Amino acid sequence: MQLASILNAQLISRDFSGKDRRSLYREMVELANKEADLELNVEDTLNNMLEREDATRIPYSGMALPHLRVPSLNDMHVVIAIIPGGIKLNDYDMSPSNVVIMSLISENTSSTYLRMLSAFTRYLMKPADRKSVV
Repeated sequence: MQLASILNAQLISRDFSGKDRRSLYREMVELANKEADLELNVEDTLNNMLEREDATRIPYSGMALPHLRVPSLNDMHVVIAIIPGGIKLNDYDMSPSNVVIMSLISENTSSTYLRMLSAFTRYLMKPADRKSVV
């Protein structure tokens, strides 16, 4: 999969100011609304994503992959936060995340999402590759 074919450069940023999971994710959803012309209810989307993450308790290490299926969407939207200093999103994370890849997924983009996730994971699991992004 060519990641460039599904990424929107307007949804990739180093300019997020959130210092915790809730504030960072809020900024990311707000960016998706603005740049992808979405009309997501920010608080509902944020709360649903946090609830889903809290239920699964997957620890992040260097890279975080929050995602949420949103029935009102017709496509998949990927928001990427590059955080040079890193941010520890959960108490149970193994280390701070420097790259946060948020996926907002429609009902019919599951296979595309899984291929994208696999491609990102293969690339960013290598510390040298992750460092080149940050």
